[in-house]
Amino acid sequence: MKDVSGFKPYNIVLIALMIASAMLLASCFGDGNSNSSSNSNTQASAITPIGVPPTCLTVRPPSLVKLADGHYKLIEEINNCGGKMAGPLDVNAQIATGTTMQNANLVGPAMIVANSGALYSSSGGQKNETSKELHFVAPVSSSALVTILVTMKGSVQGEWDGQVTIPA
Repeated sequence: MKDVSGFKPYNIVLIALMIASAMLLASCFGDGNSNSSSNSNTQASAITPIGVPPTCLTVRPPSLVKLADGHYKLIEEINNCGGKMAGPLDVNAQIATGTTMQNANLVGPAMIVANSGALYSSSGGQKNETSKELHFVAPVSSSALVTILVTMKGSVQGEWDGQVTIPA
């Protein structure tokens, strides 16, 4: 092949690379009419534009604080580790102590700026539908099982489950 005028040895590598690329692309797209069982368990994932990280929220372990009236409030810190603003956020908690189960919407900012954090609380000082103190039936156990769910546009973006100490 070296005798053919104008032919360079790297052309073979280039042609082989083009054929391999074409085969790879063909295998990625596949046959849309195929009934292969290997495709039945695949899930579609969202496409993130290059340079735009997906929402990244870190839900920290919450804490319970005893208020002056003997009730409690739940405080949660959420960090936005993504490169863009996250929100609007809905933060909900489920608190279980023994046979008592309580749900609370945690109050805080609707949006968290990129690479920063925000505090959310079950009690902002006023009693209304979105802000409430937590009442534990006596005798109070030493801990509560807490689940925190952070949703954005109906999709869960962060979660925390675990035991939280109830202050005496």
